[in-house]
Amino acid sequence: MRPHHFTGDGDPAGQEISDDPVVAELCAESFEAVGARAIPHDQYAEARLPGSGRR
Repeated sequence: MRPHHFTGDGDPAGQEISDDPVVAELCAESFEAVGARAIPHDQYAEARLPGSGRR
């Protein structure tokens, strides 16, 4: 797998290549955990900021 790294500001900070099965499993488990907490696409609505007229 090829993990990409980012700074706290979101700028690219490098990448690496790993064939470690433990790393791959950790990433797969993390992806599944995030998916389990996500809002289903058909239930998603953008939040509107009160009084701003903006989203």
